[in-house]
Amino acid sequence: MKGVACVVSGQNIPHIEVLLHLNPARIALLETDVMRRYRRGDDMLEALELAGIGGETVCGRYRVERQDEPGATIRAMLRVMREHDYCEWSAVIAGGTKPMAIGLWEALADSGGAVYYVDAASPEVLVDLRTGRRETLERRVSLRVFLRSYGFSVGTCRQTRHWERMADVARRVALLDAPVFLESMADEGVRWPPNAPAALIKNLERAFGAGVNSAAEVGAEARRFLSGQWLEIFVWSLLARHAKAVGIRDVEGALQTVHRRSRVRNEIDIACMGRDGLLVFECKTSANRLDAALYKLEAVIGQFRALAVRSVLVAAGLRRDGEMLGALRRRAQHLGCHVVGHDEIVALARKPDSARLVERILLPPRRERGTA
Repeated sequence: MKGVACVVSGQNIPHIEVLLHLNPARIALLETDVMRRYRRGDDMLEALELAGIGGETVCGRYRVERQDEPGATIRAMLRVMREHDYCEWSAVIAGGTKPMAIGLWEALADSGGAVYYVDAASPEVLVDLRTGRRETLERRVSLRVFLRSYGFSVGTCRQTRHWERMADVARRVALLDAPVFLESMADEGVRWPPNAPAALIKNLERAFGAGVNSAAEVGAEARRFLSGQWLEIFVWSLLARHAKAVGIRDVEGALQTVHRRSRVRNEIDIACMGRDGLLVFECKTSANRLDAALYKLEAVIGQFRALAVRSVLVAAGLRRDGEMLGALRRRAQHLGCHVVGHDEIVALARKPDSARLVERILLPPRRERGTA
């Protein structure tokens, strides 16, 4: 029977991915007092249960008295091996301190147990430090498991069918000169703008049950769609449609997250699991308050305290030839945020079948080896 010990840390995702890959019969968690104070072990257990690992698989949580002394970790690991001597034990040393890693190495030396490591620069590679053997991780952690590992729960997603139904209408709006279109709508109050294409008006009327002519009143749901939701739906539909081709999964929109202890709430336009971890998208149709949108993304990502989180700001009101787009991209670069402007959105609307275009425009460039 195989057993794996993990050091609970601020970054539990590498451990969870390794555990899903190894599928051990028993798991032991080694915790310092600091991690217990922040209840990171609780977060990890809840994430493991959500991933399908629970019940008697987790055989115990073991205190490590000092994180700066290898002997403390040796004592904790020997206790695990003594109480569960029916297992062949190995350990994962991603996270924790160097003295803790040394302690695990020494504790498992006599038995020859594997000591696994995942480098942040190559998160898809699992290395057994004792033998040098390398394996490829499947990276199966879902979006909700990722969020739960940092203490966040996610409400039930109920808008998928509506968004699927509205995807083509959203694409038609994306083809327009959106800011002018929406300004015209504002000028007309609650009526369809007279300069809107007849085909689009017909689609909108069919979708929202409006009247049969361009003077029909626009309902609250249609106003919400035209004032910004169309962009979220359009981007979500492209990501969901081409997910496999561009290497992402678990694409969800209109996420409502809440931290299970602090009760901090977030509204995330779109999120998915990407090639380097979590991807968070913020969609804005106006060119106003984009700095605020950038800082909102920074604040949301900061709550995860995670290396494997990246952000994308989709700004439909920014033109390629405008100074604002260049300035915004420079500020975003300092925050590690990828920016998509108006002209790129129109290009996507013209070629929605192109997975290559979706990948090039919507997804951040891959991180180079050796960078976090």
